[in-house]
Amino acid sequence: MSDRHIIVTIGGISIAIIPHSDKEFHLPNNCMQFVTSRKPEEFLHVWDCDAPHFSLEKNMFNSGDTSAYVSGEELIIISHSSDKPEALSQKVIRINPRLRSTDLYYRSAENEQYFDPLKHYLFRILMIHIFSQGLGVMVHASGVNDSGRGMMFAGRSGAGKSTMAALWKDRNCTVLGEDTVIIRKIEDRFWLYGVPWKDSTLSSPETCPLEDIFFIEHAQENNIVQEKGTLKSILHHSLFPLWNKPGMKFVTDSLSELVKKVPCYNLGFVPNQSVVDFIRATR
Repeated sequence: MSDRHIIVTIGGISIAIIPHSDKEFHLPNNCMQFVTSRKPEEFLHVWDCDAPHFSLEKNMFNSGDTSAYVSGEELIIISHSSDKPEALSQKVIRINPRLRSTDLYYRSAENEQYFDPLKHYLFRILMIHIFSQGLGVMVHASGVNDSGRGMMFAGRSGAGKSTMAALWKDRNCTVLGEDTVIIRKIEDRFWLYGVPWKDSTLSSPETCPLEDIFFIEHAQENNIVQEKGTLKSILHHSLFPLWNKPGMKFVTDSLSELVKKVPCYNLGFVPNQSVVDFIRATR
């Protein structure tokens, strides 16, 4: 392993990030608190170069700008930078599940001083894939740890996930994530984790039991209604490995169990500090 490697813990999984570049490797500031000395469970090699040639045997997924292929026992995910889907672009990940190892190829611009491959959304795709292999699910939501009580706030774009996170950050609690969180089932209990995305200023490597799920929207006054959790209610807030059928099944099954075991609520809220007191009073 390179002496320049960094190990981060995301969702309770330790990942060694091993850079291969002449430039100084840059880890985003919001990732620094996720650095750990734990023994790595996954290995991510990040290469400052174009990807080598791969034999793309079977197309598993194609969204126009992202494609996934099988190559032997490996999975190749490509972010296309041109209108030629058959050509490997400068942004590629190669996943070898047997070795718990991934290569991310991302050629930095010549005028860039630092090598910063984690800023690309392929890193997010990699996290979705890793956790969908029997480890956990990723949800578009903010999450907080309020004195050991985990609360998740899911909602459509503009519903107030980041606003909710900002309202809690100065109220003697820990914001785990403002846009995306990880949920894992460990010993028959669901746990909530934060994620250090590049555009997120509020995140933490802490974890806590997930006790409440809120589906949020802005309202004229704070109001809350407990609902019977359904798979449909959380499905469109969740991140799926669309290129991997076993992973899709795991995520779907996990979400179905999650909403049955963790209380779910519809929360209309006024975007000010009153909602924090309102939620605490109802818990």
